Amino acid sequence: MSVPPPPSDVARSPGDPAPVAQRHASARGPQFSWSESRARLLRRCRRAYYLSYYAAHEGWRAPAGTTSWLAYRLKKLTTLPALVGVAVHRAASTCARTLAAGGPLPSYRALRATAAAELNGGWRQARDGITAFLRRPAAVCMLDEFLYGHGPDAQALDRARAVLDGSLRALTTVDALWDGVRRAAPEDVIVLDPFWHFELPPDGTTVFAAPDLLVRPARDARWEVTDFKSGRPDHVIDQLLTYAVAAREGLGLDADDGMVGRVVALSGSPGERETTVLLTTDDLEAASARIRDGVGAMHALLRDVRRNLPLAADAFAPATNPATCRTCAFRGLCHPDDFPSRLTGAVGSAAP
Repeated sequence: MSVPPPPSDVARSPGDPAPVAQRHASARGPQFSWSESRARLLRRCRRAYYLSYYAAHEGWRAPAGTTSWLAYRLKKLTTLPALVGVAVHRAASTCARTLAAGGPLPSYRALRATAAAELNGGWRQARDGITAFLRRPAAVCMLDEFLYGHGPDAQALDRARAVLDGSLRALTTVDALWDGVRRAAPEDVIVLDPFWHFELPPDGTTVFAAPDLLVRPARDARWEVTDFKSGRPDHVIDQLLTYAVAAREGLGLDADDGMVGRVVALSGSPGERETTVLLTTDDLEAASARIRDGVGAMHALLRDVRRNLPLAADAFAPATNPATCRTCAFRGLCHPDDFPSRLTGAVGSAAP
């Protein structure tokens, strides 16, 4: 199968709505859910939100080269900083689980070897595996930097190494990070799967919000909600409050006296690494209301809420700030001049 660059259903003027005629038809949309990242994407760009959560739905089985097929694959892109962040969070989870089980804190060398293996594997897949990625995008790592360019430059690589090394050294040398875990009973140390979710009352909306670490240092202490950051700590209070709501509503943890929110900027300077804030019950109620308001804003863009079917594509206006587009995985769909040449050449070979 040969597809001209770019595919015909995305070759349009910048800003025009992405047509849906060629996408795989479905009587029901994807399962509706809410998350902080989904809400941020909606605020940043409605077009990207539509492409990510609706056009990409069932794109794994859509005809090759259609908008749905492409959107599904572009949604699977990651970046080098994100890949480093995942490796750091896995290392933090390893530390917490090991300490909670009574073991010693893992060494920097052990964590670094595991992280390096993960990152090197992802790098090789992204560099060499464009055809494999198009065939099995859920199983093959692809970096935005490789699909849209020639890979991360030397400066980006240096930054990634610095963040990785600084974060792992902080995890393994700053004992104060783990004081609460060492004092807590094993059952009072909770590390969740990254895709853990709960149902928010009263409507039972699925909310994805997995705190990095939940600890109650003593039976008479407040629960601590920890968010580890390997990059710039943006939106930290909203994220902490969402995690606290998840802990209370999804896990049933006691929050009558509030909770302690804790942001750990692992790659930051020692004096600015950790920030704590009291999250009161009033704060948690306001956060729950904010989530429900966010759900309402998303529902307003649906023509059928029960089946989670979106309005027409032109209801989802693209961002107007060029800086937003420069870092968007879907920029090749909205701006034909940015359509990745590596994707054009490989579409045909990816067809079954």
